[in-house]
Amino acid sequence: MCIVWLGIKGSVWDSCFTHRHIAARQNHTDAVVQLLTRGAQLDVLNSKNQTPVDCALMDSDVYLQLTLNRKVLEIIKQNNIRTEKILSSDIAGGKEEVPIPCVNGADEDLLPKDYLYIAENCEAANVTIDRTITSLKWCECEDGCNAEHCGCGQLNFQCWFDPDGRLLPEFNFADPPMIFECNRACRCNKLSCNNRVVQHGISSHMQLFKTVGKGWGVRALKTIQKDSETYCIDARSYGNIARFINHLCEANLTPVKVFIDHQDLTFPRIALFANRDIEADEELGFDYGEKFWMIKYKHFTCTCSSENCKYSSETIQTTLENYNRRLRELQGIV
Repeated sequence: MCIVWLGIKGSVWDSCFTHRHIAARQNHTDAVVQLLTRGAQLDVLNSKNQTPVDCALMDSDVYLQLTLNRKVLEIIKQNNIRTEKILSSDIAGGKEEVPIPCVNGADEDLLPKDYLYIAENCEAANVTIDRTITSLKWCECEDGCNAEHCGCGQLNFQCWFDPDGRLLPEFNFADPPMIFECNRACRCNKLSCNNRVVQHGISSHMQLFKTVGKGWGVRALKTIQKDSETYCIDARSYGNIARFINHLCEANLTPVKVFIDHQDLTFPRIALFANRDIEADEELGFDYGEKFWMIKYKHFTCTCSSENCKYSSETIQTTLENYNRRLRELQGIV
């Protein structure tokens, strides 16, 4: 916003006066409100060592606005409160069924733009994936793909989803099996098929936010029930909201290999399922795995603050020693 001020009867204002001082002196309430909403500082001095509040007339609307704003800022500073700034109403740009807002209440960083948001998997390198329709196994179900004779379910040993799209209670979160969803060759009804979950995309309400000490993170805006939603992880430069999900030693998400538009075991999609109920405003996280930290610990350590954290600055050395000892045992080295 650019505001042009004219002095009284065409006189020239002192160059050390700011828009805030001029608006306060001339009692321009709307201009003062606009400046305050855009983060204008109130402690700046003019050539007479006056703040904007000093230039305002006592009991004027401008004086009230300025003093009230100053008191609010003092309270926030005294209580170490930082307000969250909305950086985007939807980082997905309408590519998802639900908008994904982004806020920052930790520092002055702007919206991350070092990647391309995608809602579908893509290949960023020359890889060979067998996507021919004749290579797919499919089903001809008419019952929602629940029966044992479902061809896709047989690839999974069974259909692991219930009618609400959640994983069944007997699903092994400790050692998740691969999941083959029904595909474009299947004759089942896409609307009533129980074996189509990940391919429908993101449907839960989440928010991208700036954490303290961990960069960007993702948290739930509404309660996510165990296993009710899935999120796909993509490459570094191309990805969806899942690329910002941090590591948690006590993870509330579990990665599962899923196949949809092909059945090439070399290139699964990775879906994240809630392994317990996740409360609103709780940060989402999955276990990056021990091998990740054995590579990255020299650059940074885990800050999840869990009592059982194995990769913090205090515990990483013990974890590293145990890891190296197991490697030596596997190699037959005493």
